[in-house]
Amino acid sequence: MTVKTVGYPPEQRDLARWLYGHAKDNEWNWGDVEAHSGISSTTVFRIWNGTYIHKHTGHPPDIAEECRRIETLRQEAIDRGGKDREVFVETTVFQRISKVCDEALLCNTIAMVYGESQIGKTASLKEYARRNNQG
Repeated sequence: MTVKTVGYPPEQRDLARWLYGHAKDNEWNWGDVEAHSGISSTTVFRIWNGTYIHKHTGHPPDIAEECRRIETLRQEAIDRGGKDREVFVETTVFQRISKVCDEALLCNTIAMVYGESQIGKTASLKEYARRNNQG
């Protein structure tokens, strides 16, 4: 899917790819994609497969309206925080782990995190990864 959306501008390409990932994460079928996004499932299929081509120019048509709808859906998903999202409370463990992760990223090295059991090390690392997704 990533190669097939390369003909779109970066913002539109990113939104199309986000919708694809969001649909996969939520196990949506074509009807669900259409119902949630407000975009025809045929159009979405063609965008994802690189077959949404203008018959006269041979290039992908402008999908600004579709992207506006995807952005609306994306914002709703962010506001809701996902289907299993819980509120994360920043603790001192999270602050320390964030500092270690920032330094490891900056120095391009690995870091070791250790400490007592059940104090939130793994949850903090997962939250750091969620907030600082490097792609």
